[in-house]
Amino acid sequence: MMLIISTIPSYVFDYSYFLYQWAFAIVAAGITSGSIVERTQFVAYLIYYAFLTGFVYPVVSHWFWFVDGWAGAVMWISAITAGCSLHGGCGAWGIIFTTLFAKEKYVNEVYPRKPGPTYGLFMGGGGKLSGAHVVQILVIFGFVSATMGPLFFILHKLKLLWISPEDETAGMDMTRHGGFAYVYHDEDGIPMKKIEPASSR
Repeated sequence: MMLIISTIPSYVFDYSYFLYQWAFAIVAAGITSGSIVERTQFVAYLIYYAFLTGFVYPVVSHWFWFVDGWAGAVMWISAITAGCSLHGGCGAWGIIFTTLFAKEKYVNEVYPRKPGPTYGLFMGGGGKLSGAHVVQILVIFGFVSATMGPLFFILHKLKLLWISPEDETAGMDMTRHGGFAYVYHDEDGIPMKKIEPASSR
């Protein structure tokens, strides 16, 4: 099928929405970078980053953000869902909190033709919405665990995941990159020297 430029942007090729979602995918991967910097090998981070942003995030976000996604079609989903993929526990609490206090008026604005009470438990909507959101949280947790767990296991077995304890202690600027990111001098004013990398864990 030939793509005709005059058809862009369209519902199928909405690049502004793609860039919007891409920004969330980048943030999802970027949040972890601070916790693994100078603890993992760079190639392991690149593999993780590509897998998370190229497969895991798009699948989960489609489930919840798109109208035709299975979760978006059967239950009310708030923008807080993005927080779950970014911040785990706080995102999960945000989703649960929404199920407790979602007003019928706002739910009907988003999903006007949904039958039955699909609004917050404390707003008289019953537990249907809360139950659906607990399922969401469990599905996201299960899917991410089932996809990322084996990836990290494989990276670990290939000795790509962790750097050696010696490299971690000395710092990867010295052992992997050939020098300090900044000019450092010891107490006597002598520049510090490069340390050769140790073997990986």
